[in-house]
Amino acid sequence: MVNTEPSTTNFQCLTHTWYLAADMQMYIFAPLFLIPLLFSPVTGYCLGVFLIILFAGINYAVYAKYDLPANYIGFFDEIYNREKLTYYDNLVYYAVWNRCTPYLIGIYTGYFLSKTKSKKLHLNWVYIVLLWTGSFLAACGCVYGLYDYIQGPSHKISSFASASYSYWSRIGWALAIAWVVIACEKNWAGPIKNFLEQGLWLPFDRLTYCMYLTHAISIPLVYALDGRPILFVSSQHAYIREAIPVFVVTLTMAFLWCVFIEMPFAKLEVTLVGLLMQKRLQGMSTLKQKDKHLDNKEEHNLESQQHFEPQKICCKTVDVNNREENNYRF
Repeated sequence: MVNTEPSTTNFQCLTHTWYLAADMQMYIFAPLFLIPLLFSPVTGYCLGVFLIILFAGINYAVYAKYDLPANYIGFFDEIYNREKLTYYDNLVYYAVWNRCTPYLIGIYTGYFLSKTKSKKLHLNWVYIVLLWTGSFLAACGCVYGLYDYIQGPSHKISSFASASYSYWSRIGWALAIAWVVIACEKNWAGPIKNFLEQGLWLPFDRLTYCMYLTHAISIPLVYALDGRPILFVSSQHAYIREAIPVFVVTLTMAFLWCVFIEMPFAKLEVTLVGLLMQKRLQGMSTLKQKDKHLDNKEEHNLESQQHFEPQKICCKTVDVNNREENNYRF
């Protein structure tokens, strides 16, 4: 829950698990953005834009003060500068203001899809092409934007440019993915939707989270089992000797993790929640039956009172003197 704090990041057993805490924290605070959307969508969207601009200012201020690189590769010979590396980890890589912006975009994307779920939206094909082009260019910019920068220390860029890439590349990637999701959901993706909906992706879809959890273990495991010095010969050699073995080992470990840990606990959670909900529904059903019984009893009493008519009693009195009968009826 708290291993994204600077005081705890140096004491993690598995360093990549910081994101589990970050994801949980963002999940807990997500209602702060969903509730404004419920009452006023404009207010909710304005809140998100305000936070994105605010966090951008914080990120630029951090880069201006510490002169940090755009990514880890940008450290080059300063990679052994532990103090600067710690600043980058705690103030950029793990920082909430860098990590929550893609999460916000995901929240607003999900809200848009939920509000338009039963609606058929019509969008001109020109706008669809432009959005696909923008999404493709944004994704390429996020991946290849630092191509010249990573060639060596001689290609160093300014702190402003580093801060811009560090912050806006995450937002650009999130927007590109958001458009792909929306386009596939609204049938604006054509063959791309058919390709992404193929059944061959389903096993990997089920294992991606487990692969994330186990990949940091499989990488040193593969290198330890190899035992040979790590030498770079070519990209093809690196793929064959390192990437493919790491992928296979990670996939195997993820499968075992999913079968023996994730799926049993998920099934147990569903069973426990089902039992709790069943007991709650039974309790509500019992209360409803009692209320119905009381209502029927009250209706029966009312009907009995309506059908009851008091009997008329007739009394006859006789005057002894004039023998005149007086009838009193009450």
